[in-house]
Amino acid sequence: MYRTLVDEMVNFENILKSFNSQKRRMGYPVVNAYETDDELKLIAILPGVSPSDVEITFEKGVLNIKGEKKNDKQNDHKYLREERNYGEFSKSLMIPQDIDVNSIIANYKDGLLYITMKKQEYAKTKKIEIK
Repeated sequence: MYRTLVDEMVNFENILKSFNSQKRRMGYPVVNAYETDDELKLIAILPGVSPSDVEITFEKGVLNIKGEKKNDKQNDHKYLREERNYGEFSKSLMIPQDIDVNSIIANYKDGLLYITMKKQEYAKTKKIEIK
């Protein structure tokens, strides 16, 4: 069948909407993770989010970060283009190490959420010397 340019544009727009909704579900907040001998460390990038609007929980090996990025519009402008995202977000991360739940600490500075988790003694790598 014959497809018009308008049909193609609508199809392309639907593909973009689908991609953007998947990105929102999967990609926010962006998290970097690394480990030291004693700790696991995460850095979540949360610009424009107040620490009081973020909740962190840890249950059964899963770290959950959820919160809300509030709309900071303070005017009634009709925007020609608006790319900033607002609304609720959540991210769940499987933690591959056994950690000391009581040692989890979180700090927030300049739009970055720092989470530090100490490894359990038995989860640490230990080199055994042969005698």
